[in-house]
Amino acid sequence: MLNRLPTVCLVLICCTILYFSIPFGMANIYANAVATTHGFWAEDSNIPNTKERLSESTSLVNSMLALQPSHPYYLTLAANHFAWSAFFKQDKTVLQYAIDYELAGLQLRPTWPQNYAQLAFYYWQLDDKATAYVYLEKAIKYGPYDPDTAEKVIEFGISDWDRLTTKQRIYFSNTLIRQLKNSRHKPRVEMLISRSENKNKACNLIKFSQIRLSVCNE
Repeated sequence: MLNRLPTVCLVLICCTILYFSIPFGMANIYANAVATTHGFWAEDSNIPNTKERLSESTSLVNSMLALQPSHPYYLTLAANHFAWSAFFKQDKTVLQYAIDYELAGLQLRPTWPQNYAQLAFYYWQLDDKATAYVYLEKAIKYGPYDPDTAEKVIEFGISDWDRLTTKQRIYFSNTLIRQLKNSRHKPRVEMLISRSENKNKACNLIKFSQIRLSVCNE
């Protein structure tokens, strides 16, 4: 009997591991599917069957959170889902769900700059620029070189250039130039500039810095 104890213990340990790992593994599968869907939308938001795809994404998010309701990354994916939902439905009130999930994620990792950057973006979409800048400052505090933070700095800076303080303009300019000198981030920055109503002002700054950008030569 005593000789069998190690085997019994091993079986119990294996069963325990399986009990906890299977839900996590399934949640990860759902999360990867959600992230893949969001990636497709980011590349091209003009996709057919948007209503069906949103419904599928909602089901995936619900299944993911049912298994892992307190995982910070999964909460961020849920926030992103509702941000896309607000975009496709043209209903800004849906952004409140995105904000709620992002705030829940911050409770679990309060120094994560991406969460603050996304919250800044959501409030910017709601035309609450004061709150947006509060969260952007926190994103800068915890991740001054984080790509998501830098992207929001550039996006806000281009759009709000005339209302920026001298200090903000200097920080924006330095961030813009730094990201443009990085081949990995340059295409995204160029896209942001091409979509902005203040494209000419951004291009003048870039030309002054002696950086060549195809979008500024159009």
